[in-house]
Amino acid sequence: MRKLPASAALLVLAALGTTALTTTVFVHFARAPRAAQQLPPPLEPDLAHALAVVSAPDGLHVLYPDEAYLIDGDLTWSRVTWRNARTAQQGLRSLGFAVDTPPNAPLPWVFLAREGQLEPLEIDRDRQTGTTTHAGALHLSLRNLDGQLSARAHGEWRGAATVRVGNDFVAHPLGDGWLAINHHGAAQAIRLDAHGRRLHPTTLFASVGILSHTPPAIWLAVLATLYGLSLLTIWNLRRAMRPTANLRFGTLRLPPGAVVFGDHRRGALLPEGAAVLVDGAHLELGPGLERSDREPSFPLVDGEDVYVVGRVTGEPCAGPWRSSHRQRLEPDGKHYQLGRGTPADHLRHRVTQLKVAAFVHLAFGAALLGALALRTPA
Repeated sequence: MRKLPASAALLVLAALGTTALTTTVFVHFARAPRAAQQLPPPLEPDLAHALAVVSAPDGLHVLYPDEAYLIDGDLTWSRVTWRNARTAQQGLRSLGFAVDTPPNAPLPWVFLAREGQLEPLEIDRDRQTGTTTHAGALHLSLRNLDGQLSARAHGEWRGAATVRVGNDFVAHPLGDGWLAINHHGAAQAIRLDAHGRRLHPTTLFASVGILSHTPPAIWLAVLATLYGLSLLTIWNLRRAMRPTANLRFGTLRLPPGAVVFGDHRRGALLPEGAAVLVDGAHLELGPGLERSDREPSFPLVDGEDVYVVGRVTGEPCAGPWRSSHRQRLEPDGKHYQLGRGTPADHLRHRVTQLKVAAFVHLAFGAALLGALALRTPA
C-alpha cells in the first residue's frame, strides 16, 4: 500500500464530501412531510385579490374582478365562463349564487353553498392556534409552524404537509372533507379528510422538486453524475494507493542506435531484440505494447528507467543455460504496457490523474450545491 500525499488526500475527501452533502440535502427533502400541491397561475399572486371564495359540491369557486376559476377535488383548476363584475355580489349572481345580505366582512367573502344557498363560513384566526373553520357541526384548525402545516379536528395536532413559511392556511369544506389553501402568497392546496388526515399526497420526487425548486429529472441526473464521479475518484484512488498487478520497474535494453517510438494510439514500436532488465533478469518485449506514460510521443532510448505491465513467461531450460534468466513479457489480459519512469515517477503520474479526477468532481459538486442554495428558499 502506497502513502498518498496530503494534498491529494484532502482533495479526494472534499470531492467525496460534495456527494455526501448533496445526498444529505436530497434525503432532508425526501424525509420532510410531503409538500403541498402547487397551484399554477393564474391563481397567483394570491387569493387575497379575489372577491369571493365559495365551497360548492363541485369544488372551490374563486372569483376575481375579471375572471373566475374552479379548483376541483383533484386540485386542478379550470376557468369558469362568467361576465365581468364590479362587485362580489354581481360576480356571485353570474355564477348562479345569490346573496341577499352581503356579509359584514372584508374581501374576499368566504361562503359554503348548500342547496343553492350561500352561508358565510365562520373563520377564527389566532396567532397560537392558526385558523379554525366552522361549517355546521364540523370544524378544522390549521397552523403553520416553520413551514410544517398541522391540522386538528379533535384531539392532538397531526402533520399534514410541508408548506411555505409564514403562510396562513384556511380550511374550506369540500365533499366529505376539507380543502386547505392559503389566502396570501402563491397558492398551495392540500386535500384533507374530515379528521384532518391528508388525502392524495404528492409523490416523493414531486415533493422533493417542490421543496427544492428543482425538477425531479434534474435531481436524478445530478445524483447519477455525482455517484459516477465518486466511483471514478475512488477508482483513481485505488490505482494510486495500490500498485498495478504484474507491475515491474527496470532498465530498458535496446540494440545500439535503436529507439522506441510510439504513442497512445499506435502503441510502442519496438526494435528487434528490445528487453527490460528487471532484478538481473532480461524480459524480452514483443509487439502490442501500449505506451502508458505521460509523454508517449517522446522516444525511449537504451538505459532509460522504465516500467512494464504484463505476465512474465519463460521456457524451461536445463543444463548450462538455466542460469541465463531470459524470460518474455506477454499480455496479462488487457494489460500490456510500457512507460518511462521510476517508481516515484509512476506514483506521481497516478497521483496527478487522481487529483484531476477529484478536482473535476469537487468543482461539479460545489457548483451544484451553490445552485441548490440559490434556488431553495430559506
